[in-house]
Amino acid sequence: MTALPEARLFRYGEELFRAAYWWEAHAVWEELWRAAPRGEEGETSEREALRAFIQLAAAALRKELGGLRGSRKLLDAALSGMERAGRGGKAAALAERFEGLRAQAGLDG
Repeated sequence: MTALPEARLFRYGEELFRAAYWWEAHAVWEELWRAAPRGEEGETSEREALRAFIQLAAAALRKELGGLRGSRKLLDAALSGMERAGRGGKAAALAERFEGLRAQAGLDG
């Protein structure tokens, strides 16, 4: 997973997110998530982290559209996903990026 934060497509998703193109960031990260290999015993930490970023983008979009309750549910799911991803031990760089994007979108935990 250490390569994911530096993957070109992942960084493009970050750029879209920072420009408030929430749906587009969601779509880019979903493309990465779909291509990421599954683990033998469930989700890999990479897939968990990618899903968390996807949910973060969805939460930002929902908030922008006025769906505060839905935004909160998506944010809670994203936070749980990042926590699960962190159990793999390689998610520190991703967690830092996640928190930076969350703060920028005004999504308080």
